[in-house]
Amino acid sequence: LSGPPESDWRGVLFANEVLDALPTPRFVIHDGEVFEEHVVVAADGQFLRVDQPADALLHAAVRHVERDREMPFPEGYRSEILPQLPYWIQAIGGLLKEGAMLFVDYGYPRSEFYLPERSDGTLVCHYRHRAHGDPFFLPGLQDLTAFVDFTALAEAGVNAGFDFAGYSAQASFLIGNGLQQRLEAIEEIGDEVERYRRHQEIKRLTLPGEMGERFQVMGVQRGADIRVRTKLTSARREDGLWVATLEDAKTGATSEVSIFMLSSTATTSSASTSSPIATGTETTTPGAWLRTAPP
Repeated sequence: LSGPPESDWRGVLFANEVLDALPTPRFVIHDGEVFEEHVVVAADGQFLRVDQPADALLHAAVRHVERDREMPFPEGYRSEILPQLPYWIQAIGGLLKEGAMLFVDYGYPRSEFYLPERSDGTLVCHYRHRAHGDPFFLPGLQDLTAFVDFTALAEAGVNAGFDFAGYSAQASFLIGNGLQQRLEAIEEIGDEVERYRRHQEIKRLTLPGEMGERFQVMGVQRGADIRVRTKLTSARREDGLWVATLEDAKTGATSEVSIFMLSSTATTSSASTSSPIATGTETTTPGAWLRTAPP
């Protein structure tokens, strides 16, 4: 698609690492006032950061976050915010009459996004698969990105007329959407090298030290319900794996899911005795949503 749909439509919009690519302003607090970070070219041709008073849109967005957190940002606090996010959500989903929108990205709920220790924001630069913090290094040849405030995403979706569907880590989302069946299919692959490669890919997507916890999934819906209530009733060790029992809240039907990929940031430890997911957790799938209210 080159742009948002121009007529009513029904279906699912899936956005993987899209939100982090949106141009995001950076703000800073000086003497209690909101300023926006700008970039200028110095006389010697070098880039410099210059703080200028924020416009009305950015000012209002920062003050909204302060009210929501029930505390002002301290002097010198610098971070990112997407004041245009509500307008972007309305533009891409305003004509969705029946369906859902799913967003996958790295980020945090607002309570974690604006922690005191993140006083310089979440801006990250990537060059040849290496991350660093200098946005002026090789301009035009590296990627600049910022993490996502998933609370802001939930607010934007609800304000655009959607119902909040769920929020979870990527690992939980995959567990709730057929990861067990994928693992069983992989075990049928005769080529040992290919089987190992597939297992490594799943580890990268699900392990906490990789993408399993760093990437988050959020869904909003309109005129449809993509959720299925489940509850984790038990978790046990079996042949070196964690096996979780999930119960459908509507039908009472149970199913078992192997979660050995999630028990360690490296390889499964047979000495581990605590379940990686708390027993009794009520979830919502697809996505095995571990949070059933906006963050």
